Amino acid sequence: TEIIIAVGLIVGFFNPKVGYFSGILALLTFITTLSFLATTPNTWKMVDGVLITNFFLLKDIVFISISLLVIEHNKKHI
Repeated sequence: TEIIIAVGLIVGFFNPKVGYFSGILALLTFITTLSFLATTPNTWKMVDGVLITNFFLLKDIVFISISLLVIEHNKKHI
């Protein structure tokens, strides 16, 4: 699924409609992945009195903002 969305984002450089819908699908994918912070056991732990998480999942915050930029950019051209 992620590979198909990535191909759609690349095609979106040439076809704004494909880019728009691929941006929406990417946004949904990253929101779902980010929800793992709340639903996966042992994601949060205490280290030296500080609550930390698996930082690999936090990359999705950046990808959510990129997906929003792709959606906004391509919405103008539809």
